[in-house]
Amino acid sequence: KYQSEAVEFGDEEGIIELINKITNKEGVGEVLALGVKRSAEIFGNGSDQWAVHVRGLELPAWDPRGKLGMGLSYITSNVGGSHLRGWPSTADYPDKSVIPIIDSLIEQQDLKIVKDSLIMCHFTHSINPSFGFEDSAKMYEALTGIPSSVESMRAMAHNIWLLSREFNVSIWNGEAPRKTDILPPRLMNEPLPSGIAKGLASFKAQNDMEEVLNMFYKKRNCTPDGIPLREEIDKINKLMV
Repeated sequence: KYQSEAVEFGDEEGIIELINKITNKEGVGEVLALGVKRSAEIFGNGSDQWAVHVRGLELPAWDPRGKLGMGLSYITSNVGGSHLRGWPSTADYPDKSVIPIIDSLIEQQDLKIVKDSLIMCHFTHSINPSFGFEDSAKMYEALTGIPSSVESMRAMAHNIWLLSREFNVSIWNGEAPRKTDILPPRLMNEPLPSGIAKGLASFKAQNDMEEVLNMFYKKRNCTPDGIPLREEIDKINKLMV
């Protein structure tokens, strides 16, 4: 049906025309406006194997096949494939296990949650020294008058991460997040064809991803299916009363 509207890679004029069609929901643009995930479902014919997204959110510019732990960051972000929900503190390539940098990812996830809660730009990581939990605790205390600490900031962020995931579980009718905590096939199975990370995929192997998720869920107080433990949610609810 939409074959006549196909655009070849590198066709600048065709891309601009396609953007206008998406904006105005004309022709194939009406489908593409729904996003990559839904478009692939409508087009069928195996196009889901080409759709690059995590839980329906298209990925940003940073390819997880070039940075250790970036794949884990994307699949455990509660909004889907966003670089603004985590960023592993490493410059290594994904040619080794992600296990050693899980804690750094959790720390960065929590710090980004704190910054979002304080309505701050994430580029504060670029100042010297970079903005951290201690700074956020001081800012929170100055703004609210409520005594704070690094530990309380970390605990607050962890609770927000759990509540966000609990919300997702509720709107997915209880479906286990582990089913959607996955990367698209291209980024998981298709190695980079060129560049300094040539030949690498997002994880060293499928079994490494599974082992990493098991450890991540445990550290985040979740079940092996990625669902927050009931006692953790109950504990948070009591704090909110």
